[in-house]
Amino acid sequence: TVLLAIVGMAVSSPALVGPDEPAHQATASYTSVHVLPPIAETEDYTPGILKFGACTAGNSAQDASCEPTRDDVTPGKVRIFNYPPPYYWVVGLGQKFAPTADTWLDVGGRVASLLLNLAGLALLAVILRRRVRHWGTYLLLVSTPMAVFLWAVVNPNGWEITTGLLFAAVFASSWWGTNAHSSKGHAKWSALVLLGILSVAFALSRHDAIVWLALLIVAILLMGRSPLARVEQAKVLAITSLGLVAGLIWQVTHPAQHIDHNPDRVADPGLGDYLHWLSQIDEFLPVRLRQMVGVLGWLDTPTPQILVLLLVIGWAAFIGFLFARTKIPILVLVVGFLGTFVVPSILEVLRWNDWPYWYQGRITLPFVLPFLLVFLLRYAGRGSRAATALSLISAISLAFMVWQNLMRYAFGTKDYIPTRWDSPAIGAIWFWMGVVIVAVMVLLTAMRLALFVSERHRANASSIET
Repeated sequence: TVLLAIVGMAVSSPALVGPDEPAHQATASYTSVHVLPPIAETEDYTPGILKFGACTAGNSAQDASCEPTRDDVTPGKVRIFNYPPPYYWVVGLGQKFAPTADTWLDVGGRVASLLLNLAGLALLAVILRRRVRHWGTYLLLVSTPMAVFLWAVVNPNGWEITTGLLFAAVFASSWWGTNAHSSKGHAKWSALVLLGILSVAFALSRHDAIVWLALLIVAILLMGRSPLARVEQAKVLAITSLGLVAGLIWQVTHPAQHIDHNPDRVADPGLGDYLHWLSQIDEFLPVRLRQMVGVLGWLDTPTPQILVLLLVIGWAAFIGFLFARTKIPILVLVVGFLGTFVVPSILEVLRWNDWPYWYQGRITLPFVLPFLLVFLLRYAGRGSRAATALSLISAISLAFMVWQNLMRYAFGTKDYIPTRWDSPAIGAIWFWMGVVIVAVMVLLTAMRLALFVSERHRANASSIET
């Protein structure tokens, strides 16, 4: 279901509709020439379609028919980010392999990014399936429509989520001693090497990743003691700290900043200004939460509120159910709350004066989703049926949002209803591929529901007989 959702988002999304995708594609093109991004954010000339941006942005009624032709390959100025380069190297390589690269630059970058994320998720599946029976259910549970959309378009935020999930799973496995140690209790070198690579990859996915990396380390340490000897524990933590070091080096050499577009900038803000900004951020928290579930494109294709409420209430009930049945340390829930609500608010208020309203819910996903994944790995063993029930809501939200993304760019939508039904703007082939994908997702969800109901009936019958 997750794989179909990713492919469905990819085939239904026309050029450059991802958040800041023109700038990310342009940054990839820049690094393919200069190797490293600039020290600070700048603007530079880029060839091909990238200079046009997304003509559909901000207007859900505008379908993809407004997209420019690919004949104009004259250079145009586009923003270039100073984010860490590994992700952009891969996207830039895809751009180089695209036929007539100046014309199909964006398509090559999209394919490279999509394959990179799919490879990361495939590795995650291989790691989890060795030791977790319900790994697929857990992966579905943490795959929000926003995360799936980011995996399908060009945005380092999607790669940050992928590496965050991988790092959390491997670090938890190493620390808790699950399939990562020999019979003598020594950490396997292969697991340590993989942990080090993932720690650095996560930290160098985006500037903010170092914050989520540190929070995830704390959360996993609090979730359970390590059976390793002290020396082995120190070895695992030292390998993990490589990501913190790499992230700090990049922060020092390429500090996170944007070109200042704030017309109301306060020259010398005081405590009162920060408190005022914090009160404004508090008003935006429900919006940020909805954005974590899914407000696709340039914040113009939102998940219905009812699905957001079902997922939030479902997760709250599920965590409460697990808390009642298992020994979950209070500090684990505290770290989860801090990483989901408090730390993002602090990050936003620190940057509010430079870039008002710059923070989006998707920026918090690299912490929230890995945290929920390791939380499930640690505590959901005694709530597998409840996890399956909640995953059905996740599957419904994914299917609906793939459908909504398809309708949005094929016909334009208003209040979730297509404005017309003829001549899909994304092309008939892509449109019908999207329809088939949604239909298969719905069918799979119905099958999982039928299996869930039949298993529950069998369990009830068995308990009655007993």
